[in-house]
Amino acid sequence: VYSYEKAADLIKQQGYACVLHCPCRQSAELVGKGCGKPTEVCLHFGDLARFFVEKGYAREVSLEEALEILDSTEKAGLIHMVGNSKQMGVAMCSCCTCCCTQFRAISEMQMPDAVAPSRFFAYVDENECTACETCTQRCLVGAITIVDDAAEVDEALCLGCGLCVTTCPVEAISLVERDSYRVPVDTGMELVTAFIKGKKK
Repeated sequence: VYSYEKAADLIKQQGYACVLHCPCRQSAELVGKGCGKPTEVCLHFGDLARFFVEKGYAREVSLEEALEILDSTEKAGLIHMVGNSKQMGVAMCSCCTCCCTQFRAISEMQMPDAVAPSRFFAYVDENECTACETCTQRCLVGAITIVDDAAEVDEALCLGCGLCVTTCPVEAISLVERDSYRVPVDTGMELVTAFIKGKKK
């Protein structure tokens, strides 16, 4: 999971980008279960992006338009994700918990480890919080509740996406680094191996 700032930094580092429609939300729409969130939001970069454009699967976009797409997904309350290996920063999805296959595993099957959280979690300054509940509405995984007139974050549930941070009207929420952060593996093959080991469990 990437925060808005980290996602924007990744985009700015790229030389070529394309966008295609989110297969998860499109599939949900086809069976009448769409959530109404934007679908043309899946960003790809580099050689993979060129391949998709050449095959007609996606359309080329400038980095400026890619950043505009990121802005639109942030406003829509979508969570930004990339492949969880150091060499796999070539694709960025903007996900919801109702359509995305990985996030549905969290929301419907109670599998909090279905996605890897960011290296941060949300922290609330109780002295600044006005208990307006904007953050509870933005949090897609139910990690924030109002307790004693202030927002409270469950660190174990929090993905560190920062959706609550960017919309807090009094700037009472910030992202702080986790003590338990797990560094991504180096290669895509290592990530596949980790998936297989996880399935065996």
